[in-house]
Amino acid sequence: MKPWNLLVSIVAGIFLTVNTAGCSSTPTGTIQPDENILITTNEFEGVIFHDRAWVPTVEEVRTLEKQLVTYLPQQQHAFDGSKTPIAERLPTYKRQYWGVLKNEKKVIFTNFFCNVLHYDWTNQEVVVEDGGDCYFQIRYDVETGTFFDLHVNGNA
Repeated sequence: MKPWNLLVSIVAGIFLTVNTAGCSSTPTGTIQPDENILITTNEFEGVIFHDRAWVPTVEEVRTLEKQLVTYLPQQQHAFDGSKTPIAERLPTYKRQYWGVLKNEKKVIFTNFFCNVLHYDWTNQEVVVEDGGDCYFQIRYDVETGTFFDLHVNGNA
């Protein structure tokens, strides 16, 4: 092997080792993180779960969030009308994201909640019965960029 080929091979090996640290391969060869990914911005705080059908990227989540800002006001009828509109309250909600497959399409399931209660929400799925619009879920088709199956919890 020529010296420059050897150097390129060594550098490539180091790059792959450093950039996949904390990741594992799936049977299909896709690199997945070994831990949940926390996202904190000025607009929202959320966590991407790593142990589901597939792992959404931070960029996919950011795209979802940008589109959510225009989608949710159109769905205001599903939320408590006596409260401030959901679009204005949205920054106070924490989020959990995970990848699911629906008809072999990548879908991001997003769980929203304004009260974490006793949950370790960055590691444990928050599941609450009732609780009103403090808790809601929605699905997002990554390929088409569309939302569906909005579910807002009821009141007890």
